[in-house]
Amino acid sequence: MPPRLRKPAVIAALLLASAMLSIKIADQGARNPPAASEHKTVVVPPLPQTAPPAEPGPFTFANVQQLAKERAAHEYRQGSQNLPASLANLTYDQYYGGARPCSRCSSFTAATASASASTCTR
Repeated sequence: MPPRLRKPAVIAALLLASAMLSIKIADQGARNPPAASEHKTVVVPPLPQTAPPAEPGPFTFANVQQLAKERAAHEYRQGSQNLPASLANLTYDQYYGGARPCSRCSSFTAATASASASTCTR
């Protein structure tokens, strides 16, 4: 089978297999209906009625000013300073991914065992 036809053939086979499986499951359910004790009534509470979101208007400087005024009217609430342990205990190399500043030009280069000032490309 040519490579360009292989992927569509696999997709078609999977779709056919899933359709056949769903038919088989549906047939088994029709032949063996669940007992009355297996039926459970689920009560779904109604969803609260909310207004549809307003259509966004054009993004202008006046919109930014209005947002700033609205946010400035509220009292400042400082966010939580608690970090997950995986972030709070990062080392320098973990944070920067092994990058170290070059001693000659102060640019960041990947740290290697053989890194020295002579490997600087600047």
